[in-house]
Amino acid sequence: MFAMYQSVTHHQVIPEELLWKDTPPEEVGNVDYLVGVIDWERNVDPAFKEKSRKMARKIDELAARHKAERAQRAQRLPAEADEIYQFEALSAVRDRVERAQTLSAKKK
Repeated sequence: MFAMYQSVTHHQVIPEELLWKDTPPEEVGNVDYLVGVIDWERNVDPAFKEKSRKMARKIDELAARHKAERAQRAQRLPAEADEIYQFEALSAVRDRVERAQTLSAKKK
């Protein structure tokens, strides 16, 4: 069952229909039903983060992956096309870093 319990995420309002998505039609509007389907043992587990959360990959790991992809493509692409790809990959990494820094600054 899917239910989006957040009302705002990433500065966007989540439509109410996502709260009720996959809810049996006869239970739509019944907040007690939604509260009842939550796995409370798992959600109040003090070690929930360690057991459930995927850790974010560091920028170095992303850069290494892009470098490996570039190396694979370099074997197949002409030198000019590879230069364009390298520029685009570097730009993508820079964009991710800038977004991460912006989000981090907003949280502070």
